[in-house]
Amino acid sequence: GAEGWTADAGTTGLLRPSAETTSVVPTPNRIGAAFGLQPTAAGTANVEFTFWAGISQSRTITVSDTSATVSALTWATSFWQSATSPVTFAAIKGSTKTVQLAATFDDGTQFPEAVGGVSWAPPGSYLTFSSSETDRITISAAGVATILMSSYRVPVNLTVAAASCAASPAVSSVSQVYANLEPGVGDVDLGNQYGLPFSADR
Repeated sequence: GAEGWTADAGTTGLLRPSAETTSVVPTPNRIGAAFGLQPTAAGTANVEFTFWAGISQSRTITVSDTSATVSALTWATSFWQSATSPVTFAAIKGSTKTVQLAATFDDGTQFPEAVGGVSWAPPGSYLTFSSSETDRITISAAGVATILMSSYRVPVNLTVAAASCAASPAVSSVSQVYANLEPGVGDVDLGNQYGLPFSADR
């Protein structure tokens, strides 16, 4: 853990703890180990962090009030895939998987894990998700995919789109996924697990 305080008393109003606990009462210029930093105004603040070993490190943080829009979205979800089979979501009915996305903004900011990796920017605040076959795979506003039915002939298009404004065109990205239900307890699954269940010669 670490705790620290702002080194420049003249800029302490720019940053404040993002949360409070009953065990730690923050002062106006102190950041407890359980806190993050939440910007309150545009400007620059100098923050010094002191660790338990007595080691201190300072960092200058600049807060900007200029809005940024998403310029690129890249899918990185680890669905099953081999050299001979397409991307396949193989699981028992009702299983879920949180998708993985990388988001790049027009100001150069990058979120390598846009879903679940940035606590202060939940995906639902600037991304929307949709499925082309909701009876086979659904996807929630939080980016959680649920498999409901096999779809080994027709791919399911999972689409993510970023919020847009008049000055920036909408950005979206599609991931084609095949659904293949695995057998539940006591069930038997005949045929191939991935791709077509039976080839033409069977």
